[in-house]
Amino acid sequence: MAFGSGFKVTKNHKVGWLDTKGKEILPVKYDEIYDFSDGDEFQNLYKVKIDTLYGVVDNLGKTIVPARFEHLFVRGKLFMTIQNSKWGVYTKEGVKLYEPFMDYISQSNTEGSYLLFLHSAKRGGIIDEKGNKLFDNNLIRIDYLLNEDGLYNPITNNGIYCLLLENDKGKAGIFDEQKKQLIIPFEYDGIEQKFEKNNRTYLLARKGKKYGIITDQNKIVIPFEYDAISFDKLQNNSEEASAAIEVAAKKLGKWGVINFSGKVLIPFEYTSIRKVSEYNLYKVKKGNTYCLMNGSNKVLNPGPFDD
Repeated sequence: MAFGSGFKVTKNHKVGWLDTKGKEILPVKYDEIYDFSDGDEFQNLYKVKIDTLYGVVDNLGKTIVPARFEHLFVRGKLFMTIQNSKWGVYTKEGVKLYEPFMDYISQSNTEGSYLLFLHSAKRGGIIDEKGNKLFDNNLIRIDYLLNEDGLYNPITNNGIYCLLLENDKGKAGIFDEQKKQLIIPFEYDGIEQKFEKNNRTYLLARKGKKYGIITDQNKIVIPFEYDAISFDKLQNNSEEASAAIEVAAKKLGKWGVINFSGKVLIPFEYTSIRKVSEYNLYKVKKGNTYCLMNGSNKVLNPGPFDD
């Protein structure tokens, strides 16, 4: 059988490999040989099967990955190995990065990113396409942030590829996949949502039980003194200044509305407040009834409504 790099030959139920000139590359001793079809990255490397197990050898017959794995395949630019349902990792040079102990390994969904996410029952990690260990089995969460519309969107308008991480001490930070840098340190108890405005990314974060808002440069915009803050219905395509952005917030058990300058627009005296329009209209509950208000604390329709 002919492949791009040569011919697979069979004798006495064993398989070998010849180059295009008929020279023996691999002796006829394997149960199966596969030519990698992943371009130049894996040139002169071959996946081999001995009995029921798989490994990798080069064109000189040198063992790159020992043939002791139930499954072996390429993810990114690395070899994934599976044994007893656990995953391990080898480089194409034959460096063993991880013995099979992980539950699975996934590749980033972010366009242009080749990061691999390592998942186990308790902890995980991140390695890049060359096998560099960016986080070595010290993460308990690897995730993407929700935007103001409640959608996962890792790439921001100002070119930050936001990845939400939580370390084994329970602290959250933000990692930029493109730059491979931690841009928000592990100092928050939660980072829950993002919002973009005027080429700046704002993050809804939590310290202890209190919420605040920070920028992508870890600058505090709204101090951590609120029981809750909502990014729902924020408008990122308007021309208003960032300081004028309005959010519903909860403080001392009551809801109100503040802007990014910290000014109270609707006092904290309501049972609940929910923004229902990008144009700063609010569904406001006091007691058991609702009314409609704007961000200037003006009642547009007093109702009262049941909902």
